[in-house]
Amino acid sequence: MAEIARPDTLVYGSLLDPSYGPILDTWSAGVSFVDHTGLRLSSDAKQEGGAYALHALGFGTYWVTASADGYRSLEEIVDLRADRPQMRKDFTLQKAVELRVRVITTEGKNLLDVLEETGAPRGARLLVPVATLEPPGKRFDELAGSLNSKFGVGQFQDYGPRVEGLSPDCMGILLLDCDRPVWVSLLHYHVVLQTKRVGTGQDEVTFVLSPGDLLANLATIRVHVIDSEAGLPIQHARVMLTGGTYFDQGVATDPQGIATIERREPGLFDLQVWAKGYEGFRKSIDALPGEITDLGTVTLEREVAVAGNVLDPEGNPLAASFSVGVLDPVDHAIHWFRQEGFKSGGDGSFEIRRLGRGEYVIRTSNHDAVNEGEWEGIVWVSGNVLVDTRAGPISGLEVRLRPASKLVLQVARGAADGMRFRVVDERGLELVESILHGSEPRPLELPPGSYRVSLLDPRGNVLSERSVTLESETVELVFPR
Repeated sequence: MAEIARPDTLVYGSLLDPSYGPILDTWSAGVSFVDHTGLRLSSDAKQEGGAYALHALGFGTYWVTASADGYRSLEEIVDLRADRPQMRKDFTLQKAVELRVRVITTEGKNLLDVLEETGAPRGARLLVPVATLEPPGKRFDELAGSLNSKFGVGQFQDYGPRVEGLSPDCMGILLLDCDRPVWVSLLHYHVVLQTKRVGTGQDEVTFVLSPGDLLANLATIRVHVIDSEAGLPIQHARVMLTGGTYFDQGVATDPQGIATIERREPGLFDLQVWAKGYEGFRKSIDALPGEITDLGTVTLEREVAVAGNVLDPEGNPLAASFSVGVLDPVDHAIHWFRQEGFKSGGDGSFEIRRLGRGEYVIRTSNHDAVNEGEWEGIVWVSGNVLVDTRAGPISGLEVRLRPASKLVLQVARGAADGMRFRVVDERGLELVESILHGSEPRPLELPPGSYRVSLLDPRGNVLSERSVTLESETVELVFPR
């Protein structure tokens, strides 16, 4: 295939602070340019006095995000025209508002230090401040992954240069993406302990909490695991919580088949149960604060394996990564195994174990191309492959991959933060679903075919729907707000 000639273009500039001087000495700084197809090209701007440069961009419109640690991210739309193939574009970033956060005991001591000194469990120390524009109520279930990720309208930092000079009773810095006033809540994982209004000019927020009250807030989860055929307890089954902010090995069931996970932070988790030779059990749970969440009895059947090969349309083997989910027999919703992935080898062979007798869905896990950069190879994808193990193990399953077609989603007139999208195939099965960020186009790579695409509000209500047929050409869908 002949190489496509690239235009001799150059976009360059600097990231500047409010005084129009270069932004220097930050942990991270850079710009990303996203074109109308969702292709993302980025340049670091941490060195050379905040300077960046991108060569050989195509002519057209770009959605640009400029960011630097300690500053508010800036989004702009930039047009690169043929009559101006070289363009200087500087970005002036505003300093992020910094709020010192103190969490102290009634005696004025740093609560986290007291908890560590007294040997409190890790679950008790999982505290994080979150800023929002409105009071969040009793729960904030968006918290997941790293506690230093962006949540609400801010980002918490508990290490690094900004924190090193703080007083001992300060737990860290909350960097705001907006001006004050805001509401700052102290979270114990998903449970809101306290919420305070932070007004204009205020640069500190203090929460007072006793260690005893916090320890009383911890959750306990109990489950009883038995063999479905014999009705006998399964000893040494592994029971663990996933989907939170950290991973541990869980606990094993005792001779009576009972496992108790104690002193954990309260909130939403995925509970998993594994036992050698048995199907895996997965269930979303809400570990309630200060209570025992008893999940009752879980019965496990002997495992069923699915083995086969991944092939291209000509029958050549391919390596691929997969997602697997259970198909609900009532509403045909797919409950994906969110914390688990599966792969085929270089010879295309794969084996998926720990399945039960039921209906499953397998798909490649590369449909969402949100951070896609330049890639000259073929992107191989599959649609939803139905697998029925109710009759027992399956061998020789062929999963045929096809070159991807590109679908690009965008919401008109402004940022789509908090909105979601869902793509459903011709059988009414969900193929990909996720959250939208900013105003830039969102690229998806899907098998050729017909789909229904829905734009959803943050609560999952459908705002708009469109039908689309994908072939070899890129299709762009712009949803009205």
